[in-house]
Amino acid sequence: MFTALQLIQTHSIRVEFTKEHDNYLVKYLATYCPSRDGRRGQKIFQRLVDNEQNRWPWSVHHTWQSWRERYVKHTEHFDALIVIYQKKHKSKRKRDGEPVSIEMLAPNAKRVRLEEEEEEEEEEGPMRHA
Repeated sequence: MFTALQLIQTHSIRVEFTKEHDNYLVKYLATYCPSRDGRRGQKIFQRLVDNEQNRWPWSVHHTWQSWRERYVKHTEHFDALIVIYQKKHKSKRKRDGEPVSIEMLAPNAKRVRLEEEEEEEEEEGPMRHA
């Protein structure tokens, strides 16, 4: 049996993006790349699909290039949703009001924070598009 990622990579099956995929991407970027800097780069999307410790099982539906292209093509839309998500979840910010970068967060802080947000999301249900 093939995994979703193996099917995508070996059979070139195109998987359409869903609202749920977009919501996951918003949450991921808001948490792991809270400032706009770096969101257009490759590294953040490669980490997503590498999926260390299986934190993001939904990431297998697309290649890192597809996730990146989705964000790049709809940057304004995603950035607006990310700001809403960050305000709702009171993302950590530097003194000048700018969100902290992924490099500034300790690995344990990211892990704990993600688990807390997942618990909140289960209680509140999925984020809706504005």
